[in-house]
Amino acid sequence: MKKYFLITLCFFFYSAGYAQVTDAYYLVDYSNAVICGMDTEAFSVIETDWDKDNPEISGNILQDMLKKTGDIIPFKKDSKNKVIVIVRIITDNGRFNCDVALYDANNNVLCKAENIQCSKGGTWGTKLHLMKEGAHKEGRKLGSALKKAYKNYMSTINPKPIQQ
Repeated sequence: MKKYFLITLCFFFYSAGYAQVTDAYYLVDYSNAVICGMDTEAFSVIETDWDKDNPEISGNILQDMLKKTGDIIPFKKDSKNKVIVIVRIITDNGRFNCDVALYDANNNVLCKAENIQCSKGGTWGTKLHLMKEGAHKEGRKLGSALKKAYKNYMSTINPKPIQQ
């Protein structure tokens, strides 16, 4: 019995080293985005509801992203770490192209994934509605890519022992 307890305890401490959780504040950056061939400012002049719908679009990205990353990089409002989604392109049909990176408190990049794009935006509706639908799909893609990048980063910090 003691033997099994000791083995379980060792396994717990061994796996705890791999299960490090880094909380982070998540945000979406549109500062260099090209939306339907225009910069954000020009697009907001043509699509007058952009400023009203932008929080929902960002929320859709982050909501679905956190479904993938929340177990290893949970959201924490006052965290010193941050996950930044940099929106590069949004097309007329709501397809996104984004980069995502996890930064530590000193603004060092811990891990990143670049050029992540959903293959299809929305199905029907206005440009903004298509973007809202595409944002969900992009969030899932970004979450998977960031989770993979984070696991790769963690494996370099805590390399698995060589098995003989």
